[in-house]
Amino acid sequence: YMGDFRALPCELGVAWAASWSAHKGILEAALWVQAEYGPVLLQLHQAGYRIVVVGHSLGGGVAALLTVYLRRSIPTITSWGFGTPACVDMGLALECQEYVTSVVLRDDVVPRATAASVQHLVDDVILVHDQWVAHASEDFAAFKQRVLQLWAPK
Repeated sequence: YMGDFRALPCELGVAWAASWSAHKGILEAALWVQAEYGPVLLQLHQAGYRIVVVGHSLGGGVAALLTVYLRRSIPTITSWGFGTPACVDMGLALECQEYVTSVVLRDDVVPRATAASVQHLVDDVILVHDQWVAHASEDFAAFKQRVLQLWAPK
């Protein structure tokens, strides 16, 4: 889904979070998980279990957003994400910092990539690609000429 690659922001779609937005694809996944497992997690909470949602990489983003949504019905829910991408706006990041923990290992590119940095990378790759194609065509033609000269009948 190209919208995921472009990290399109999407409103959370609920009145209590009207000013926040999140990565559209990750948000859709979190809403699916909430619909499928939210009732079971609520039952477990009501039975006395502590609910902790955990995810890695994109799953860390899903865990974080799922926790945001379930927090109103399960006030003690927390989440841990490992290598979680930047998938929410600053307002939501500040809101959930008390109950969402993201662990980043050294130079992991996924959590450090933002929509702006990815767009900059795409722009650079397109620019380099255009230049590369021109140079590669010249190089290939020169290589072909050398090969033909080496194997030419003498």
